[in-house]
Amino acid sequence: MPRKKVEPFGAAVGAALANLPADDDAPHVIPAPEEEGADEVTAPSGGADVAPEPPQPFDPSDRLLNGRRAESLLSDPLLSAAFAAVAARYRLAWENSPRGDIEAQRVAHMSLAALKDVQGAIRAYVGGAKIFEADLAAKRRMAQAKQPY
Repeated sequence: MPRKKVEPFGAAVGAALANLPADDDAPHVIPAPEEEGADEVTAPSGGADVAPEPPQPFDPSDRLLNGRRAESLLSDPLLSAAFAAVAARYRLAWENSPRGDIEAQRVAHMSLAALKDVQGAIRAYVGGAKIFEADLAAKRRMAQAKQPY
């Protein structure tokens, strides 16, 4: 069966796909736009292939919610492992760069610093939420102290 020309993401991707070797065991072929039924898009069945729901929009004024989100990110083992892996890769690039290659050393160092900045920004949201929560608790205590019994 000849491979159909598919251009789902534009001409460049279509050209790259056309140069791939034919795979006779392919489970399905995406119909070209001019074919019947090509304009109909259906969601795949199954849990792993379905896109997750979009995240809630970020509201910088909601300090408590943002702090809780940031805290859950910091406690997520997958994200922690990803940060550690990326940091290790940057450290290795820095350590293994040739002695005279200042630019490679600088890029690796700046990449590591940027990763630490991201982690620091997430921690700042957690700290900001804790301060805001303490401030709210203090205001409640002050309001209760002013109320007559």
